[in-house]
Amino acid sequence: MSQAKVLLLLNRPVEEDTVIQMEHIVDFPALGTKALMELWSWDGIQGSSVIFLTEDVKMLSDEELIERASIDLNALKSERYTIKRKEKYVYINFGFKTK
Repeated sequence: MSQAKVLLLLNRPVEEDTVIQMEHIVDFPALGTKALMELWSWDGIQGSSVIFLTEDVKMLSDEELIERASIDLNALKSERYTIKRKEKYVYINFGFKTK
């Protein structure tokens, strides 16, 4: 993944009332790309997100994306998740806990 793509991931928009507690770039060999992994809190809820660049995963359905991402991130196999597709980013949100 190019440095420009890494910077796009690191500079993704974050909602004003969301607090990012941790973030790092993670390799997803099964998808042939990297993604941003983050731990966040919002309105009394804590969760995790894996954020891909849309251009890197646009050819995959939601089911295919989860199936392949689960190879490299076991938490997706047992966690409830949501997927949100935007113009530049695809968010997989999981690990929801109330504070």
